[in-house]
Amino acid sequence: MKTYSLARAYNSLTPEERFALILAADGRGDEAEAQRLARAAPRISLSMPDYALYMQTFAELAPLTFIELLADAATYLDLYTHMKAFARIYNEKEMGEETDGAEVGGEQLAKHRYIDRLRAAGYRLRAKANGWKRFCEQMNVPPFLFCNDYPGFERLKIALKVAEEEACSPGEYLRWLNCTRPEGAPELIEVPLSDVLVAAEFERGFRQRVRF
Repeated sequence: MKTYSLARAYNSLTPEERFALILAADGRGDEAEAQRLARAAPRISLSMPDYALYMQTFAELAPLTFIELLADAATYLDLYTHMKAFARIYNEKEMGEETDGAEVGGEQLAKHRYIDRLRAAGYRLRAKANGWKRFCEQMNVPPFLFCNDYPGFERLKIALKVAEEEACSPGEYLRWLNCTRPEGAPELIEVPLSDVLVAAEFERGFRQRVRF
């Protein structure tokens, strides 16, 4: 069927059919078809309460934030598990009768580097979580209201609890960043990640989305 013949049938599509066809066109990279389908859609009028834009924006932002925190929590707990296994193997070798001193020394250095990486991951997780909480406190809204029943929420709480004791300080995080930066990269003077900065970024994003 010719494109113009298909286009004439666009007006007879149901909203659900149009929705599915637009996503299918996007999925195969046919942007022109997706736009034709969208332009042919009839317009409808909506009425909503004055707070709806804020409610909708928060309802979009909260799950996305939860997903990001959950991904950081998974990374942190994986590092934590691997670090415990690494430490156990290292301790067994250190106590062995036929231990090579150079080998143990190299593994000890690797262990310290792994611990630094773990503590930095804990700092990032806490900074993002505390930044989200700070933003929500400024808005006077509960931070995890939309996420209490989500899969993975308990895992996130466990990771945050572990990170309370294992995460590094802001100063240590800054030193770790400078030690791991590419050769020739300028040294960082200030910590690029903190709960205050994260909260401010959430605030900007929230206001922009409401205006949009």
